[in-house]
Amino acid sequence: MNANINYDEIPDTGAVQEDLLTALSGQHVTVHTSEEPDFDYMENEDVAFVVKNPHNDEDLLIELGGEFSLFFGLWHGQYKAEEQDYDRMKQDIAALLAGNAGVLSLYAEDHWLGSALCPEKVSADADVEKLLERCWQKQEPKEKLLAQGGRVELLYWDPADNKSFAIPAKG
Repeated sequence: MNANINYDEIPDTGAVQEDLLTALSGQHVTVHTSEEPDFDYMENEDVAFVVKNPHNDEDLLIELGGEFSLFFGLWHGQYKAEEQDYDRMKQDIAALLAGNAGVLSLYAEDHWLGSALCPEKVSADADVEKLLERCWQKQEPKEKLLAQGGRVELLYWDPADNKSFAIPAKG
């Protein structure tokens, strides 16, 4: 539990903002509100943090409002404004920034099927079917990919760690 956050007051995000900025103190972070043109979709009280990626333009976007959201690559993670989800979000942020988690995206016939957070660093010789069992929850896109063929891509904070796996069609 984070000592300075009164979880009864969430989504009053003041303490959460302060806690997150402390957790991100080693990163280049810009803070944005709904008064800015690129963030005018947000509610008045909402705040967005953009964590600048020092390696490329693939930044991490954190939105704090009635719920909390993370955006990295094609992945969007949603977290309830409650203690357990907030702690999980902070763990996911730390894992992404440390390169211990990445965004796993599925493609078939060059169409994006979806993305999920993969909480592990994947080696270049990984068994893709086992990787999908561990990191992909939805059965339908995974089954379509394995039957039709396509590719699996992993996006990491440091692009030197990115991976791409071709999946041959079965049959």
